[in-house]
Amino acid sequence: HRERVLTFYRIMYEKTDEFNALTMDEILDELSGRGINAECRAIYDDIRALNETLAENPDDPYAFSVSILKTNTRPIKYYLKVTNTL
Repeated sequence: HRERVLTFYRIMYEKTDEFNALTMDEILDELSGRGINAECRAIYDDIRALNETLAENPDDPYAFSVSILKTNTRPIKYYLKVTNTL
């Protein structure tokens, strides 16, 4: 499970931004290409866990947040967004 989450995060970090997003099928293909088999439900859980874990800490003066967001397009696509509050 931990390896899947870290590999998923790495894929999102390396391949996505606000202008370049991946569909769920593309995410699953990327994971498979790295030797990790996963289902959509597991990735949705990973997105939720990462968004909760990497959320901005308002008590930290050097705070930043990392979020995995989805587009409002069809098909839905996902991308990593880093927000720096400095």
